Amino acid sequence: MANTETSRLIDGLDFYKLTMGRFIWEHFPDVRVRYAFTNRTPFVALPKYVSKDAVAEDLSPLARAGFTTAEVAQLRAQPQLQALFPAAYFDYLETLTLPPLEIQADNRRLHIETEGTWSEALFWETPVLRAVNHRYCSAKLQEKEIAPAKAEAEGLRRLREKTDVIRRFMPAAKIMPFGARRSYSAPWERTVDDVLLEEIPDQLVGFSTVGEALRLGQRLVGTNAHELQMVLLAVHRITREHPDATLRDHVANSLEHLLDLWWAMYGKTLSVALTDTYGTDFFLSIFGPERAVQWRGFRQDSGDPFEMGFRFLDFYRQHGIDAQKRDLLFSDGLDVQVMRGLAHEFGKQIEVGFGWGTNLTNDLLPRSVLMPLSIVMKPISAVINGKTVSTAKLSDNPAKATGDPELIAQLREAVNYGTRPSQKIVY
Repeated sequence: MANTETSRLIDGLDFYKLTMGRFIWEHFPDVRVRYAFTNRTPFVALPKYVSKDAVAEDLSPLARAGFTTAEVAQLRAQPQLQALFPAAYFDYLETLTLPPLEIQADNRRLHIETEGTWSEALFWETPVLRAVNHRYCSAKLQEKEIAPAKAEAEGLRRLREKTDVIRRFMPAAKIMPFGARRSYSAPWERTVDDVLLEEIPDQLVGFSTVGEALRLGQRLVGTNAHELQMVLLAVHRITREHPDATLRDHVANSLEHLLDLWWAMYGKTLSVALTDTYGTDFFLSIFGPERAVQWRGFRQDSGDPFEMGFRFLDFYRQHGIDAQKRDLLFSDGLDVQVMRGLAHEFGKQIEVGFGWGTNLTNDLLPRSVLMPLSIVMKPISAVINGKTVSTAKLSDNPAKATGDPELIAQLREAVNYGTRPSQKIVY
């Protein structure tokens, strides 16, 4: 039986945690993973605004409850999820227990880590990011002596200005709110989503925040994240050891393995591929023409979005595929003007969509007053058969590389990453 006390786990949960969760639970039930929180906004000393005790207070109810019986019942009742998940996976969610969080702080940094069975530990990411961000935003307003009502009034003005631009200048673009993890507050995210449904209902494909999609009776959207590719590489390095196998072999084979398993489980329904974990050029060399025919499209999450958009179009042309029948989802630090430019550039060549996150749910005041944080929580190591292996990702923007520095350097050489300019991390 699941714990029946009140839990908010689904309220701030990204849908891809559920889709990845089922995948991991079926294929990699014995893998353990350690996740670590990182603040990529280095000039913000988070402990000044967010105490470790406050974070622990916000997250302890989730640690005790996991998914409640009522939450799992809500998930079971969704036809979309019934088509994606077997009954046994819902049963598993009812028994799931989140591993303990390790929360510490020094003068500059907030340290949050967790380690546990991968299919359980992965559920901590979005609630942790959400809790830290909500505390930070509240503290910043107090520091600036700004009433929340005043900030929210300005945020609403900005939001309606953005929806007007979308409606007038990019009416064919598909919009997917991706803003749970870095939202200003949970009530504000609800306000934003209500306004979107009021202002641009025909352009909303769905919502990535599970609780919001359920509240509004909307479709859930999302596929998977970098962590699958990061941990699968660690699995391959341990379980497929061979004297002649190079790191490049392991990266290539682990990507092939992941793509094949994911397609076998979810097919065309969830076949928008995330390309930048080890660089898009290397990914596309592995992806190949057969998958290009099968899969619906790609998600761009780093690098120059215009440059990458043309790279994807070239890939389809090289393989004789009509790009107009494929999806291209942009999801990296988007604001409405960038979205407008991308829609104008690519809208007639490919089906353009936007996974719109921080700038949607955390844009209430000038950045000089309330600077949205760039925070992440990603795997730093995996344990398989008693052996611990570091994890890392490269990204198409060197500034977003994450993980063990030595492994990052080795991966760059292995996949011929080359040299490329770093770009500012927006969110």
